Amino acid sequence: GENVTSNIKTIESIPLTLENVKLKLPTRLSVRGEVVITKAELERINKDQQKKYLPTFANPRNLAAGTIRQLDPKITAGRKMEFYAFELLTDLGQTTHAEVHTLLKSLGFKTNQHCKELANVAAVAKYLKHWENARANLPYLTDGVVIVVNNVAQERALGTVGKSERWMLAYKFPAEQATTTVKDIIVQVGRTGVLTPVAILTPVLVAGTTVSRATLHNQDEVDRLDIRVGDTVIIQKAGDIIPDVVEVLVKLRTGRERQFRMPKACPVCKTQVERRVGEVAYYCLNAECPAVAREQLYHFVSRAAFDIDGVGPKIIDQLLDAGLITTAADLFLLKPEQLEGLDGFAATAAQNLVKAVATKKVIPLSRFIYSLGIRH
Repeated sequence: GENVTSNIKTIESIPLTLENVKLKLPTRLSVRGEVVITKAELERINKDQQKKYLPTFANPRNLAAGTIRQLDPKITAGRKMEFYAFELLTDLGQTTHAEVHTLLKSLGFKTNQHCKELANVAAVAKYLKHWENARANLPYLTDGVVIVVNNVAQERALGTVGKSERWMLAYKFPAEQATTTVKDIIVQVGRTGVLTPVAILTPVLVAGTTVSRATLHNQDEVDRLDIRVGDTVIIQKAGDIIPDVVEVLVKLRTGRERQFRMPKACPVCKTQVERRVGEVAYYCLNAECPAVAREQLYHFVSRAAFDIDGVGPKIIDQLLDAGLITTAADLFLLKPEQLEGLDGFAATAAQNLVKAVATKKVIPLSRFIYSLGIRH
């Protein structure tokens, strides 16, 4: 429901003027496609973020989604995104889906060069098998292949149920897996006070990035996996994004492994921990737990909330540790001279942060309510 036209215009592979003048085009043309950020561009952007002491982006999918929705088109223009067109909703006389790609290309749109017309199901199976391994060589990350009925008349006959087209199918690749060891299991405290066990792993490369930790969600999941400190485990990225422990290799145990139990006291404030009736989660009972306050501040400045430019978890940590803020309201009372002397804060950087905070003194009600992190 958001108007992102000004941002989309900055993507070079979206033509502002259609090229094929031979076609008799209608007044309105509807094209579908996908915006992609390459692995190399993600790496470049993250290096730039690190130089500015800003948080890095975990994956290109979330980065692309956030970049499209930026309020400042200059930020979008500074991140090289590509658009691959894959569907033409307007009837230009096309009888097959293969023709759709030819038409889109003739109009000046970028289409995926790996799209292929296949004769039968056996050919589809062979194509899928090839890309399960070959996808690692692509310049972008992908977790699957879309299989489409080629005949447009058959597409229309098959139709749509709800939001799902019956003439196309998203085939997901098996998640890439790796074996590593559990060095430790620690407990993190979230903004609602929930205690989450996290496996600290021997760093291992999975789906293009190095993984050194994986959430174990709760004590029930720890028990289900029977995971222990010192275990050898198989991990994968759920949806090629979130690291997940799939299996414990029990046969590799030496007998020196240690079982994990949720602590009786909060690891940060030492207050009593309680498991609520009907829930799997354990909670810190201290409403003023420093860990909860810290996580709430991370949430408050996040992109979906106040979205304060240049203020991420690292900056919040600095401000808290220096005693400059204790609540979200304190952010709006900061003065440049208070910030000077903090790591990465010369006079200009300090003034820029204070200005960035000032621009968020008026925000939409929906963002404000979200920023409060009210449960449910």
